[in-house]
Amino acid sequence: MMRALYFVLMAVILVCVTSPTMGAATAIDARPAGLCQVCTYVIENKQRRQPYLCRGLKDPNYQKYCARVLESLMWWMENEVYWMNYGCEQIENGTRTWIRPCPAAAICSWLKDFEVRESFCPLDPAYPTPA
Repeated sequence: MMRALYFVLMAVILVCVTSPTMGAATAIDARPAGLCQVCTYVIENKQRRQPYLCRGLKDPNYQKYCARVLESLMWWMENEVYWMNYGCEQIENGTRTWIRPCPAAAICSWLKDFEVRESFCPLDPAYPTPA
């Protein structure tokens, strides 16, 4: 089942990446507006075990961003599975607690976008970067 899902995701990514409408990001537009929201949307859909992670994104740019998030998820698969199944650390008022699953915004702050070489979302100080 996981292998089949892997091949389907790879096919979707390849179609989106080779599409002539996909332009390369420049250094000037690092972390475009909406990229964090799309990443959070995709991770939340994954946490809810939705079969189509990008469904419902009407804006063509958001569809492109979704393809970028899926590409990153393929690279970070082991970490992402750990963060969703086992959780992560949260620091609140100096107290460390274990949260399961990790919030989508925290996961997106650790995932790197290959086009802009930055995380999809800004880092949240309440969720330290895993070592």
